[in-house]
Amino acid sequence: MEIMHSVNDSVDAASQRTLAENVLKSAIKSLTHHFPWYFTPHHKELHKAVVAMDTMKFKVTGLKAVAKEVREKDPIWKEFGETNTKIIAVVGKVLDFMGYWGKVLYYPDIAGGCGISDYAFLLSVYATFLDTTPPSVASWRYLGTKVPCWTAQDISAAFPDQASRELLLVLLESRGVLLCLPKDQWTTEIEATHAYVVNKHLPRLPCVDLETFWQEAVPVGDYEVERYFTFMPGVANAFFPSVIRDCLQLGDVRLLWKQGVVIQKGPIMILLEMLNNLENYPTLFIGVRLLNCPLKSRDSNPLMDILLGNLRVYKAVIEERILHYKLYAHETIPCSTCLPSKNRYKTVNARQAEFLVARAVQGRDVTCGNDGSQIARDDLGNKCKWNKQS
Repeated sequence: MEIMHSVNDSVDAASQRTLAENVLKSAIKSLTHHFPWYFTPHHKELHKAVVAMDTMKFKVTGLKAVAKEVREKDPIWKEFGETNTKIIAVVGKVLDFMGYWGKVLYYPDIAGGCGISDYAFLLSVYATFLDTTPPSVASWRYLGTKVPCWTAQDISAAFPDQASRELLLVLLESRGVLLCLPKDQWTTEIEATHAYVVNKHLPRLPCVDLETFWQEAVPVGDYEVERYFTFMPGVANAFFPSVIRDCLQLGDVRLLWKQGVVIQKGPIMILLEMLNNLENYPTLFIGVRLLNCPLKSRDSNPLMDILLGNLRVYKAVIEERILHYKLYAHETIPCSTCLPSKNRYKTVNARQAEFLVARAVQGRDVTCGNDGSQIARDDLGNKCKWNKQS
């Protein structure tokens, strides 16, 4: 009994020590976040640097330009070193801290890092693009006629400073506010090689019948794979515009409107469209079709890997944007027995039990939510089974 007592006492002591260590680590992590200058070399100087940075107002400015400006205005920055590299690193760290506190907007992923502390300037930028009528119009075959747009000359007139203007365009494109569209043979109204279209000025409906490019029923000889991403409880306003921006770089656009895009890449046609289901949850449909395939058997078709490979590429774009905006999306595969039609409008408005028939999670069996039978997923290099397995 005494031996058992000593063992239990030692276990309790070890547990208490582990608990105390975890509490201490959590406290240090919290203190590091709120008082970083006490846990950083040159902590006193860094605190002074934060105070000095808080008094500055700068528009959309690159990290190197911010470092040059603060170094000239306040001698405190010279205490971190004489080289530009060290000062730029410290300025980046200070902007990162202040970004957490909401005092500046800092984007380390844009053009080597850029920041904004002049919020009045940022409000004027959004007012310029969102609340005013663009000074130019242009026509695109895939977009429509007389679409309001901004040319490079228009933007130069509104924002004369070249350095700020270039960063501003990169920032607005990255946030899905602007789309940079190259001119095509229909674009005769402007001389520039490209124009910027604000997302709110995209047409609400396709400029031609969607059936022209994407028939409701899959044509004979075409093969299709599709996925649905249902967002719960909702989706960020900038999510789908940023998806469109990334996808336009992967192929030739055939049709573009506010809620969807059709892209062609050789024998592959891709449709992305934002829909709403019966529960009013936003749902992103992605369909990939292999056009005019000569072989009758899907299993023996060497082009199937191209079809499934493109599905993976576009899914990767969507999933990256989902992670970027910190969204939750339920990825589903429609059951070919419960929902044999490829009509996405019928599928998305089916009963929830029938629509959420399969959850595409790696390493997990996919089953029909209606009757529980197993569904085989398509994958590269594997034979494609399109019906439920009994």
